[in-house]
Amino acid sequence: MHENVNMHRAENIPGEIMEEISKRFDIIFNGHEHVYRKPYGNVWCLSSSLPWRPWYGNSDIEIFWGNGELEITRNENKFGFWILDTSEKEPSLVSVDIGVKIVTVELQFSDSPATMVREKLIKLSEIINHKLKITPEKTIVRVSLQGTLKEGDERIDVGFSDIEREYYSNFYEGKSRNILRLEDLRGGGAYLSREDLRYISVEDALNQLELEIPKIRPFYGEISDLIEKKTFDGEVLIERIKNSKTLEDVNEL
Repeated sequence: MHENVNMHRAENIPGEIMEEISKRFDIIFNGHEHVYRKPYGNVWCLSSSLPWRPWYGNSDIEIFWGNGELEITRNENKFGFWILDTSEKEPSLVSVDIGVKIVTVELQFSDSPATMVREKLIKLSEIINHKLKITPEKTIVRVSLQGTLKEGDERIDVGFSDIEREYYSNFYEGKSRNILRLEDLRGGGAYLSREDLRYISVEDALNQLELEIPKIRPFYGEISDLIEKKTFDGEVLIERIKNSKTLEDVNEL
């Protein structure tokens, strides 16, 4: 198979169908996800031979940091080749270690001020760099931030872009600015710097702005042709705002 059968937010075959399919075959191998899992009794999701997808339980080191102490879990290498024993109908992994490690982190926040989020991210970088005994240049790091910011604090107050550049750029892929994942961090303000906008989709931005600017969606429809361009003339945008048929008062923006 080549499906998503057990991936967070991406399952495209319902569990009851997979259970029925699994009854009809001795063993099923699934690719596409590139992570090791056994979601059903005889369904195996096979990992890749090289470190590639840094999530879903296939990391060398997993870190969880909520309200309490930081928890660190070290896992066996799950990248390599698989050999199937046809008599036992059981695959076994022959590990391949190319020296690249994966560290995944889940940070949980609950009505936390921006200063706390910033401090934890800085402290986390120190822990990964100095306490895990890894080579940063050969370590893929992914940090998932979940929970809520304190009301009134904004994501821009944390300074995610600056933190990535200053504290996480030495990791493998660090310069791609793909280390800090903010999709599940809610609350606070929605007003981001131009750099921080890369973390939020247009739909997410509209959902957050709609709370304070109810007419933002029809207004976006009026100016979307400008916003979708890579560059645009600011004076043209201001003129369009002034002449907006949707917004009765320019100050509403």
